[in-house]
Amino acid sequence: MIKYPAILMLLLMLPRLSAAEPLSGVVFGVSDTEIEILVSSGKMPVAGMEVEVFKSSDGVEDISIGTWSVTRTDVNMVYARPVDVLGTPQLGQKAVIGPVKPKPEPERTVEPLAEKTTPAAVVPIAPATKQPAASPLLEKAPEKTTTSLSAADQSLMDGLASGDAVRIRTAAKYLYRGRYENPVVMDQAAEVLLEKYNEASRDAMHVDAMAWICKALWVSGEEKYLPALRTVESQSKSLKLRKYAFKYRCALEKNPH
Repeated sequence: MIKYPAILMLLLMLPRLSAAEPLSGVVFGVSDTEIEILVSSGKMPVAGMEVEVFKSSDGVEDISIGTWSVTRTDVNMVYARPVDVLGTPQLGQKAVIGPVKPKPEPERTVEPLAEKTTPAAVVPIAPATKQPAASPLLEKAPEKTTTSLSAADQSLMDGLASGDAVRIRTAAKYLYRGRYENPVVMDQAAEVLLEKYNEASRDAMHVDAMAWICKALWVSGEEKYLPALRTVESQSKSLKLRKYAFKYRCALEKNPH
């Protein structure tokens, strides 16, 4: 039978365990006084939590460029002020949000105690046994070809696929303003537009999110997105969305890459 003090200890540990889970995101905006982080998960941090930003390059592990402290949140956006900045953050860089890390304590030098030496035991060496030759079919494992997405790519993909109009709009704004050109992410945006443009035609936020996707498809410069814009232009139940689709379809036709 569990005693009451034990139950109380378990209840006290639960918030700490949940707070210890780090959140991932990407840098969405940068200024002299703060940075904006687009959070990819549904959870949100609280003020005072630490934000660490990383830069990466081909063949090199993620390198920390400094830490920031969360000041406020808004929907799926996190705002943080600089604490210990080692470099200049850039749009799309990986951000990890978690509890403030304790400063490491200085190491104490402890002199090792003298160990007693005992005579080494004589261990007979077993004669080497000849191992059977490996089958040629097992010598080399098949190589797996996988396409890995960066932290920025994955956050945008999660936002587009979330089904939440606010998160979809935020991701679409990033694609438009950042002139994002990853074809995998842009294809995902086009698919979301075709799947959801008539899903909630009277919801202003949803229509706005779809309009931002139209803008993003335009700045991509890819003619392959023209059919999607034509479909929305001719079949959307929202007059506003039809106008946006028409505007950016014409712009893309005039100036494709």
